[in-house]
Amino acid sequence: MMYERYLFSSTNLKAKATKFIDKAQWQWLADASYEDCVDWLKTTWYKPIVDQAPEIAFHQMLLDELSFLSRNLEETYLKLLVWDSWFHALRYRREGLKNPLIIFAEKMQWQFEKELLKTLEQIWSSRTSTTELKIDVLNLNVSFEYESSLKSENIRSFWKLRNQLLLLKLILRCKTLSLPCDELSKFEWFKTKDLIARPVEDWPSLVPSQLKEPLLRMIEGKDVDLAIRAELYRFAQRAFKTIVSGPEVLVYYFYHKLWEIEDLMSLLECKKNNVPKQVWQERMLKLNV
Repeated sequence: MMYERYLFSSTNLKAKATKFIDKAQWQWLADASYEDCVDWLKTTWYKPIVDQAPEIAFHQMLLDELSFLSRNLEETYLKLLVWDSWFHALRYRREGLKNPLIIFAEKMQWQFEKELLKTLEQIWSSRTSTTELKIDVLNLNVSFEYESSLKSENIRSFWKLRNQLLLLKLILRCKTLSLPCDELSKFEWFKTKDLIARPVEDWPSLVPSQLKEPLLRMIEGKDVDLAIRAELYRFAQRAFKTIVSGPEVLVYYFYHKLWEIEDLMSLLECKKNNVPKQVWQERMLKLNV
């Protein structure tokens, strides 16, 4: 039943996936001038990036994808994508305007999710010294609840990996900045209490094997967000890409496009502002995996 339910949408998205940018084209974009990048993007499905202000373009493309997926993707998985989207969209938040993701939740008649997103908005608007920590802890609390409700083993494993990586990032930040970590000890995706109690150099021996490489990159001072995205991308390539039909195909498509949108917008911004290539190139996902 699950196979048949997703067959049409999976086939459709696999055809669309051929429009994703390969590594060679990413290298061309990295080397090209700002003007050449803009001209090329105008010929692709990423045209809104160059036609509109960044905060408008990002939300438009994000909502277009969520609306498209809402026709076929089970509500549990769609809610997961909307929740995670809030954190990806934070950089493009439009002050004084209602968050488009809250409008989407209202349209879907998700009362509980709408209130959760509103809570995030209220915490962010308060802008105190603990704002980011409060948001990160709420993210982990809600994400843990989502994890237990996911029927697809592949998507549940993907989401669990995402949560583990975010928790590692948060514990490392708290340790580095000498912030209290006690509230994080309740998350038992790995030996959290041991990590909090031990020096950072001991951590690689305390985490599951699949977390060791991204953790080492974090400890070495590499771009933490790239380390997280790269590990999730590798997992999705292994676990989702070969599936013919199922919710995994839709989730893989969404994240793949989301990561490309983020990198393209970052690349254009850096080129427009003449940021040296060596500063931003190591943050581009497909140039580094």
